[in-house]
Amino acid sequence: MASPPVGVKVNLARCTGAEDCVRICPEVFEMDRYGYPMVRAFDGEDREIRTRLREAVARCPEGAIVILDSAR
Repeated sequence: MASPPVGVKVNLARCTGAEDCVRICPEVFEMDRYGYPMVRAFDGEDREIRTRLREAVARCPEGAIVILDSAR
């Protein structure tokens, strides 16, 4: 079993605000008032959230999201 994520980082310089991350994993991401994703506090122990988080990373059109541990 993979360990839960320690953190998630969004490279705002690469992000184009496509909102795919928010649609895929709203437990982790929300858009700010400028149209960029913010990382919310989330339950890193929840397997379903970790699965959707990995999907959001994989489907980010700009590759702007990184998981900062072994749950990739």
